Amino acid sequence: MDLLQLEYFQKIAEMSNITQAANYLHISQPALSKSLKSLETELGANLFDRVGKKIRLNRRGEILLKQVEIVFQALENAKKEIEYAMTEQRKPIIIYNQINSPIVIDLVNAYCAQHPKTKFNLTKKQYSASTSKHEYCDFIIAATITPVPSENSMVLFEEELVLGMANNHPLASRGSVSLYEVANEQFISHPRISDTWIMTEQYCKNAGFEQTIVIECSDWQHIRDLVKLGMGIAFFPSRSWFPLEEEDQISFLPISSPRCSRSIVLSWKEETLLSDECIEFRSFAESFL
Repeated sequence: MDLLQLEYFQKIAEMSNITQAANYLHISQPALSKSLKSLETELGANLFDRVGKKIRLNRRGEILLKQVEIVFQALENAKKEIEYAMTEQRKPIIIYNQINSPIVIDLVNAYCAQHPKTKFNLTKKQYSASTSKHEYCDFIIAATITPVPSENSMVLFEEELVLGMANNHPLASRGSVSLYEVANEQFISHPRISDTWIMTEQYCKNAGFEQTIVIECSDWQHIRDLVKLGMGIAFFPSRSWFPLEEEDQISFLPISSPRCSRSIVLSWKEETLLSDECIEFRSFAESFL
């Protein structure tokens, strides 16, 4: 029994006439009859009742036809899924970079060096709680204090938060600082709706105060420049914004207490909806970062 035999059987059942089916299939009537006879011999059962010059599916034929239609539908579904998968691989990988970090650019650059045909769409776009967070993207890279275990996310790395201040600041020569020691300082901060502000404000509250924010800014480079000018102090992640040792106009002080850190998390939509390209990128990101 092969697929061609089953295709011939299906067409005979549809037309209830071997001659008409043979003409449609562009084969000879004897060849089609021989194929049907071979199928019936293999199954050990007649599939049609002969009524004069016409034939009609019997109960045994109806049973086979039902299963044959399932087989051919499954094959058609497989074809469509393969075509869809191939199309998905040609689409750009969409990443919401919510940590506003050049380390994501380093990740994409390293991946493209090994996979030069891959396309990316990087955006800082935020998602709202009222919308499926993966509706428009493949991955979200975000920061959190306490990662929630999930089948659709993983922690890429953890980094300490440090305090940055101009070199002429009274505390700049210290080796470290407790957070409560800067309770009266003026802060340069990310906007109050951002994850970074929510995170740092929580740490400040744990230390017994709320930040006095003089400037809100969403760009880490601008925050760095404002701190250089002595307009305030700011929280800096120790790894993801830029190598701290490359900045000679800002003093970065580790926070001795409480411990302040954040986890960088990669999350994605359900496994079954990820393209092969996305799955490969996810594995690369885990090892790279």
